[in-house]
Amino acid sequence: MSEQQAAFPLTEAPPSNVTESPTDHTPPGDRGSPTMSPEEQGAFETAEQQMTLQPREKGKARQMMNSNLASRVTRENTSVHAGHFGGYANVFVGWFRDDDGTRTRVAIKVLQLVNEPDLIREIKTNLIREVTVWIDLDHPNILKFLGA
Repeated sequence: MSEQQAAFPLTEAPPSNVTESPTDHTPPGDRGSPTMSPEEQGAFETAEQQMTLQPREKGKARQMMNSNLASRVTRENTSVHAGHFGGYANVFVGWFRDDDGTRTRVAIKVLQLVNEPDLIREIKTNLIREVTVWIDLDHPNILKFLGA
């Protein structure tokens, strides 16, 4: 029995989109491959464009972190216990009020108080790194970054 046959139940044929050998795979950079239909090539190019990172605005993370949203955010549960917590912050559930009065459910990340200069520097560096990445993320399973 060949390696390819062993990958599928014996009662079924391999799916039609499976090629006979791994060398038939079209590498992502190969645009003119005769093995791709025009529809497949169009779908591939669309997916590639969506996955391409756009250049960041310089200082965008710092600018977003300086936008004080405290007056527009309310915690859902006023308990002092966070719903979730991490290395340097606690996360609460709350509501964000937009300019037009629309309310959106949000996660509120509250930094833990520390009094050590080296640790403060480390937390600030990590937070800027996190925000820099988070600003550009666009996925239905990832919360949007609104500001700090």
